[in-house]
Amino acid sequence: MIVISRKSFADILDKYYQWDFDRLFDEVSYEDIERAIFKDYLDDGDLIALLSPKAQSYIEYLAKKSYRITRQFFGNVIFIYAPLYVSDHCVNACLYCGFSVFEKFKRRTLSYDEVSKEAKILADKGIRHVLLLTGESKLVGVDYIVNVVRILKEYFDEVSIEIYPMDEEDYRKVIENGAEGLTVYQEVYDKDIYDKLHVFGPKKNYLYRLETPDRGGRAGFREINIGALLGLAPVRREVFFALKHAQYLFDTYPGLEVGISFPRIRPIHGSSNFSFKVYEVSDIDMVQFITVSRLFLNRVAINISTRESPEFRDNIVLLGPTRMSAGSSTAVGGYSENVNSSQFEISDERTVEEFCSMLKAKSLMPTFVNWVREFNG
Repeated sequence: MIVISRKSFADILDKYYQWDFDRLFDEVSYEDIERAIFKDYLDDGDLIALLSPKAQSYIEYLAKKSYRITRQFFGNVIFIYAPLYVSDHCVNACLYCGFSVFEKFKRRTLSYDEVSKEAKILADKGIRHVLLLTGESKLVGVDYIVNVVRILKEYFDEVSIEIYPMDEEDYRKVIENGAEGLTVYQEVYDKDIYDKLHVFGPKKNYLYRLETPDRGGRAGFREINIGALLGLAPVRREVFFALKHAQYLFDTYPGLEVGISFPRIRPIHGSSNFSFKVYEVSDIDMVQFITVSRLFLNRVAINISTRESPEFRDNIVLLGPTRMSAGSSTAVGGYSENVNSSQFEISDERTVEEFCSMLKAKSLMPTFVNWVREFNG
């Protein structure tokens, strides 16, 4: 992996962190929005214009252009994957997460035989790309992760990880044993809110988490997916930060496949009564954020998971997404057993076959193997 510089996104974020986003969004004119829509290359001012509340008046134009750009760069393909949770042990106290140390339930880390059992079930459903997920605990150290990745490579063409942040050296070990993709969400870019939501544990270190994609990029991951958990902070500002973060990764690691996600906060253990302020994110907001992402970063992979409802996923699928999960479980052992505890509630409970039928009905091609891997060997 070629690296342009050794700086991190923290250097760039500090500049934007001082901006008065409420004022900037309020000052956007309709002329600013129209000019941005018709530009091929967008700058920061254009991004502010298109993320402003006023830009929702142009949602049809944003959707049409996003559709055209998506087809131009990605064709009619939707890449299918599924998550695989192998441990819910966690030492972090995150107020929004079902795996938080504050949550009282019987926890579990899968044995290697149990991992194989879960993997076989997913593979039998046709899944070829799996996303490995864990909490943060000494029970799931580097050796455990490496061994699990080795097992998963026996069943899947591509293995990605969404685990606790690692040092660059540890990421290299995971890559050497078969992992190709890294997903790490900052969760919330607002430093003050981040500090309040992460009460204690390693995850409380804001800067270490922010620089995780850089360590992954230097270690040699082929693809890195980032994002913000929408609802934890003022959403338009968070989407701006996430998009600038993705742009930075494109610029810093040539050849890296960069993805972005905008998951909305979901209830945990059946309750949505959070102890902190939750910022509303409507469906029209989501359409705006997804389509603007496509206009701002034409080549970015956009992921929509089963957090979202079947109706929303069906309606958005043509307007920008390139990756979608299907047949998902967010519980440890959730594919082979009836498990109640999960990281969050999913909304789209359709099977892989049912989801793929929907895609085909919209003249989209569900694919289970990354084309980059297929053509480059």
